[in-house]
Amino acid sequence: MFGKKKDQYIKLDEKDLQCLVRGGVLHCGDIHIILSDIGFDQMTKAIDLAMDGINIHKDHIKQQ
Repeated sequence: MFGKKKDQYIKLDEKDLQCLVRGGVLHCGDIHIILSDIGFDQMTKAIDLAMDGINIHKDHIKQQ
């Protein structure tokens, strides 16, 4: 019997984030996570929004 696929979450720590920001690839089992190069200004803006407590959720499933 096939059941609904369980959601999986990956928690990043400081070293994970440093790896991604420096252009590394984070391996989590069969999943490979990379951070797009958005530029310093956009990265700073995103950090400032996060520091202000703004919670943003992005659905990573691309629409076809």
